[in-house]
Order: sequence, then structure tokens, then C-alpha cells
Amino acid sequence: KWLSLSFNYFQEFILENSSIETLLITNNDIVSFDTSKAPSLRFLNVGTNNIEHLNFTKNILLENLFFSGNKLETINLDLNVNLKYIYCSNNLLKAFDVSKLFKLIDLRIDRNTSLNCIRVKENQYIPTIIMSAYQEINVNCN
Repeated sequence: KWLSLSFNYFQEFILENSSIETLLITNNDIVSFDTSKAPSLRFLNVGTNNIEHLNFTKNILLENLFFSGNKLETINLDLNVNLKYIYCSNNLLKAFDVSKLFKLIDLRIDRNTSLNCIRVKENQYIPTIIMSAYQEINVNCN
């Protein structure tokens, strides 16, 4: 149920295990990452890697997602409605939409220098948001 592979030299990683709920795989050199065959995943930390693309459409149970310190420009989390915690600081994000994530209670999205606006739904309440001074929370992001 729990797997830690942090501080290695992995460049590619594919998780094909239906029982893993927690995966820690930080501080590697990962470029290619796939958890589409790990449907039970609830907690994932892939911080401090070289990941450019992440897809969690098959990981709908995810509650905690940490991918700070990577190279992501975009990510779609619309199907991950169980997310409570997202830490995605220090990426290359250009757009970020959390308007479908009503369980979200902690968002850390600072140091994404190309990201000015974080899209939310009207009256959506996120108790903790850490963002940079040049960023804003808004229902209309262009």
C-alpha cells in the first residue's frame, strides 16, 4: 500500500499496481511518469524531478498531490474531485483550474512565473492558498 523511492536516479517510472495507495518518488531525474494502472492511489509526491507531463485521469481517488519543482506547463485535474491538497510550486504552469475541486483545502502554487490567474468557481472556498504576489484567484481567467 505504501512505496517510497525518493532520492534515486530514476528517469522513467511506470506504476502498475492496483494496491498502492501512497507513492513518494521525490528527488529523482524523472522525465516520464505514468500511474494510469494504479487506480487506488490516494497520496502522491513526485516533487523535485524533471516531469513535463502528468495525467491523473485514471487516479480519481487522489486526495493529496504534490508535484512542486518540476517542469509542467499544464495539467488537467477536472476528474480528480477528491483532491484536498495540491502543492505545485516552482513549475512552469501557464494556466491552472481548480473550479471543479470543491474538497480542496490547501493549494500551494507560488513560483510559477508564467501563471497569473488561478481559476476557481464562484463562491468556492479554499482555506489555505499560498501564491506569489503577481498571481490572483478569479472565476474568469483569460
